Amino acid sequence: MTTKLFAATAGCCSTILLLIPGYSSDGNGGNGIADKSPKEIRHQAYQALLGAKSVRETLKDTGSAAQKGNRPSSGDLSYDQAGCTGSIAMGTQGSFQIVKRGTEVWLKPDATGWKTLFPGSEGRANAERFKNRYIHGTTNDAFFKKAYVCSIKAIQEPLGPVAPFTDVKKGTETTFNGMKAIPLTGKVDGMAATYYVATQGKPYLIGGTQKGNGTDLTFTLSIPSATPSANESVEVSQLESQLQGAS
Repeated sequence: MTTKLFAATAGCCSTILLLIPGYSSDGNGGNGIADKSPKEIRHQAYQALLGAKSVRETLKDTGSAAQKGNRPSSGDLSYDQAGCTGSIAMGTQGSFQIVKRGTEVWLKPDATGWKTLFPGSEGRANAERFKNRYIHGTTNDAFFKKAYVCSIKAIQEPLGPVAPFTDVKKGTETTFNGMKAIPLTGKVDGMAATYYVATQGKPYLIGGTQKGNGTDLTFTLSIPSATPSANESVEVSQLESQLQGAS
């Protein structure tokens, strides 16, 4: 079951399945990406993601395959250059918290997750004996061989030159998750896919959908800003008189 868990995660990340509120556009001006060809949009979005130091993803898949635990049904993961941290739900197979730093991996199953990993009385005993504890090991352990997918590279791959995104066409500029974007439609492993690329600031991939083969997925990507924007901040000079009055 371990291989199944991480293989499903790999399928998730390599074909994009993310749902995240919030996004840093790195500016409000149009970036001209909407005027490019589908090939150029894909390339520029891929290059923008390659430059990201950290990415947050959440996902929601209501398809039958995800609900059966064949791929993640939901998740919330944050990635950086050293690994990732977050949680994954595998439908009826349970939920798992994961932390990966370099080659070290920590995995905390819920009670259902323990029973999935270790069927029968062994799983029930482990669920009670190791309740709220992580399984710790490294990517060299057979148990964690597939944990390599908990990597920022897995997020960057879907629009890459060798990614299985075919029959790509460009749509008309629209709004996705409150942001202006240009959609690219195509096929991913036989599924209908739509990816949205930001038309303001850097041309990051900001989200999309996948449907078919037991999948009904919506995702968005969030690229954190290095610092809060001016619209998200208030200068201390505006508050100094109030602070002095309160002292």
